[in-house]
Amino acid sequence: MSAPQPQSYADIRIRRAEEAGDIAEADYWRRVKADVDKAPPLGPRQKALLRSLLSGPVGARRDAA
Repeated sequence: MSAPQPQSYADIRIRRAEEAGDIAEADYWRRVKADVDKAPPLGPRQKALLRSLLSGPVGARRDAA
């Protein structure tokens, strides 16, 4: 038996919108998820660039703590 897939941010937003009865919001997040699913996987260079963008300057993290 395989472990369940973790929910994506879009899955969470879809569930919340459905619980709130907001059909338009749920449809929006379904379209976003479909677009993301169609995108090709990231290559090593793209992953490295994304990692550097999301990590921010090292000094800033140390000062914020």
